[in-house]
Amino acid sequence: MSEDRTEEFFGLCRSVEGSTVTPPLHRQTTELHSNVSGAATKYEGRYGNVGPAAASAQSELRDFHSTASSISKEIASTSAMLGELTQLVRRRGLFVNESTDDRVNWLVLKIKSNIEALNGRLDESQRVIARQKRSLGRTSQAGQEATNLVGQLQDEFVRATKGFKDVLQQRSDRMKETTDRRKQVFG
Repeated sequence: MSEDRTEEFFGLCRSVEGSTVTPPLHRQTTELHSNVSGAATKYEGRYGNVGPAAASAQSELRDFHSTASSISKEIASTSAMLGELTQLVRRRGLFVNESTDDRVNWLVLKIKSNIEALNGRLDESQRVIARQKRSLGRTSQAGQEATNLVGQLQDEFVRATKGFKDVLQQRSDRMKETTDRRKQVFG
């Protein structure tokens, strides 16, 4: 039988809450430690003691993660606009509401500009990761995580781009159908 150690766990949690010491895995800032002569000897970062170049790369990785978060939010926002555009394109009938048509045109332009901007930001992210991998080492866990993150963002981006292309094709087809029906109805 196992022993119930829940109270012991909660007691430990309460003692840690009062403590100001942050565990090394969750340390957010890079600290510079100096030796007796005042020269910098090592940096302690998220992944342990590292040299100054690697500490700089880790700092860049933190910046990268915030940039990746921003890119992810932009992809989500673009996907939401794409969903709205899809609904508007599918609802189009023989008689087009001018405000709906204006909204469709605005969404197309906005999504197109977002896609172009996201493409540039993803390319820049890949360049940053390549630089960081050189600083941290090819087998660095942090570098590999960042590479995987960029890959996931690119996959999301490709899906959004493909969706945009499909919706534009649907829009073109609907516009052609509407023109053909108008010719049939009105001569």
